[in-house]
Amino acid sequence: MGFTGDVAAGVSDDQLLEASDDVDVWERAGLPFRADTSNAASTVENMDVFVNIADQNTGDVPANKDELAVYDSDDTVTLEFEDTTGAGVSSFAGEDAQLLVAKLDADHSILDDDYTGLTVSEAIDLVTVPNANNNATFEMIDAGQLDGDGETSINYDLSTQGTNKGIERGSGQYMFFLVQNDTGNSDANDGFEVDNSGQLSISGQTQVIGMDAVAVQSTSATASASDVDQGDSVTIDVDASGLSDSTPNHTLVVYHKETFENARAVVNSPNISRDLEADDIEIEHKISKLNGPVKNAQEVTIGGATIGAGSDSGPVSVSTAIDYLVDSAGTERPQNSLLSNPTELDGAVYTYAGQSLNSVTVDTQDDWKTGDYRYIYIAGGSDSTELATVCGTFELKSDSSTGPPSGGGGGGGGGGGDDGGDDDDDDDDSDTTPPVDKPDVTKEVDKKNGSVKVSIKNPGVNKEFEIDLGTDDEEGDETEANDTGAKVTKLGLNLSKSAENVNVSVKSLDKRPDNITEDPSDKTVGYVQVDVGGVDDDDDVNSARFTFSVSQKRLDEIEAAPEDIVLYRHHDGEWQELETTYLGDGEFEAETPGFSVFAIGTKKQQVTTTTTAEPTTTTTAEPTTMTDEPTTDKPTTDEPTTTTGTGIPGFGATVSVLALIAVVLVALRRD
Repeated sequence: MGFTGDVAAGVSDDQLLEASDDVDVWERAGLPFRADTSNAASTVENMDVFVNIADQNTGDVPANKDELAVYDSDDTVTLEFEDTTGAGVSSFAGEDAQLLVAKLDADHSILDDDYTGLTVSEAIDLVTVPNANNNATFEMIDAGQLDGDGETSINYDLSTQGTNKGIERGSGQYMFFLVQNDTGNSDANDGFEVDNSGQLSISGQTQVIGMDAVAVQSTSATASASDVDQGDSVTIDVDASGLSDSTPNHTLVVYHKETFENARAVVNSPNISRDLEADDIEIEHKISKLNGPVKNAQEVTIGGATIGAGSDSGPVSVSTAIDYLVDSAGTERPQNSLLSNPTELDGAVYTYAGQSLNSVTVDTQDDWKTGDYRYIYIAGGSDSTELATVCGTFELKSDSSTGPPSGGGGGGGGGGGDDGGDDDDDDDDSDTTPPVDKPDVTKEVDKKNGSVKVSIKNPGVNKEFEIDLGTDDEEGDETEANDTGAKVTKLGLNLSKSAENVNVSVKSLDKRPDNITEDPSDKTVGYVQVDVGGVDDDDDVNSARFTFSVSQKRLDEIEAAPEDIVLYRHHDGEWQELETTYLGDGEFEAETPGFSVFAIGTKKQQVTTTTTAEPTTTTTAEPTTMTDEPTTDKPTTDEPTTTTGTGIPGFGATVSVLALIAVVLVALRRD
């Protein structure tokens, strides 16, 4: 082995992040070390996830996570450390390495405190915080010498006994670290040390050069479904009887396969540092909404991760999804925005708490794309070692009376990439796929005051329709009445009860109404009065979504960035700040639980957030033993098991099918 100073060779000091006094982490450790998914029990193709580090001018670097996987408890997980885009490993050629394995305890989950998947910071916290041994048991395996290209392959047999008595392999959630211990004093055990009971300690300098995580199920589930037409119901038969709990919790996610797999997400970070705050990081995503029913009557816990109760239907924004998971974890939220040409993901989510389950009936929608739909079924409970999963596909076929644009074949019933809708090979379905049925909408614009009145006949139930609220006149010229530089342009409505006629009135106001005594923020751009008739009350509305715009000139006047803008609703004598997403090009989107007077302005200087106990520091404590601190049941106690900051961006992105479930389940929240 070669050494530079007191650390193992391979990378220069400026490429190392100091996680603690004893542990350094290679800044690219989250990229080149991956579990081979070819023999996993359940796999699904991931969306394209990228990382972009500004101060390194990396551009969009692939996160190297093409598939999401869950393994059986008797599988062998092959861990590969190899050259990949953004993380060449040739500088490690000929170096010795060790595999540090952390198996999370049954009452802990990979998903407990992370909404984007495994981050480098959170992974290192597991092996550096003082009470790490209260969260996991460990084992250390000699990985041998890296080859002439700096690469290696390690087989980890889940069915065999561990290297010490403390760790029981098999089902559960694992984190793997490829490490290099410092042997500068000729002590082969210097660095990370694991005793015979599976307890971790650190003695001397060590560095981490790779990391990944996997979920291992205790038994396999089964599921099956038949092809159906758009708008029809599909019954998916499920069975998780192999679990020790006869009444587990269940989650079923269904989504349009091609849309998800062709989607893109980018995690943008200014640098790589443990000093990063959540709002330093931006998550850009291609999928704007989940378009379909979300049904969950009770809180459910699966694989140790708990998702709150609620129900919704119609499009649910991804930004709301991110906020939900962040709020659930008690962490700060990052910035998030849509990439160009965003798309909706057609799909549905169903969850059931504490019961036996044989089948789930999925209500497809007339406006869903045709093609292959992926379903993912997961059953389990609060014990992260009790888990059963299965996935499969069914084809949604065109209903000639209501069919929307085709999904492009989807790899199934569409002829594997041909047009999938007609009998020829011209790749043109324009004549065979009729448009989606839409409600009868009439719009009246009052040029004198810039107000808009819209009448919608037979709007339908449990599916969103979008209303154009623009005040363009017949020649396309925008009316200038009450022009404040801000205007509401669209309203998406989804009704829970049938209505023969719905009337929407929107009027821009040049000042605050006299009956409202204060502005919602120091910098208010404009006010809008919105009234909706034809529905009894707000309970008749599943969801309501505004699209509005603010001109760059107006932003410059109030010295505000687009990310500072929010929509407020006046209700019960006070202003409510609504969750608002910047769409780009001066456009914004916000969901509202009801209608009244709205205001567009900047965020308040002080915003109420979920409070947690003050963490001690992001650097580890002086003692080298990992067992001095008492067990903590919750990460928000005085001795948190992880830092509350976001830390280094999520190179690993999503780590398992469980994480995909968590991302989709965020739709369960209603404001």
